[in-house]
Amino acid sequence: MSSTTLQQLKELGESWDSKVVEFIKEQQNTEREEREKLRQEKEKERLEKEKERKEAARQRAFMQAEAAEKEKERQEKEKERVFELEREKARLVAEKARLDADQARQEKERQEKEKERQQAAAETERER
Repeated sequence: MSSTTLQQLKELGESWDSKVVEFIKEQQNTEREEREKLRQEKEKERLEKEKERKEAARQRAFMQAEAAEKEKERQEKEKERVFELEREKARLVAEKARLDADQARQEKERQEKEKERQQAAAETERER
């Protein structure tokens, strides 16, 4: 083999070495980019899930607040209804007391008239 051929083989080997090194670097860069892309996708998914969790929590809080407001309104209506019933009960008790008093007065008047009638009848009987 001549020195030219050896030189050419040496240059060819160096060329191959540099191409292999360049290929390995390109592969490493590609793999690094793919890993970074996967990492970014996972981070994006994590952020989306976190956003969904926050939205769900916000919705739950809203629903709970709405339910609490409805319960408060229901309790206020119930309280008002009880108040109205108590007021009506007091009115009816007062009306019954008035009617009882009227009835007692009428009974007393009736008894007095009966007593007067009996006295008048007794006087009439005595006069005979």
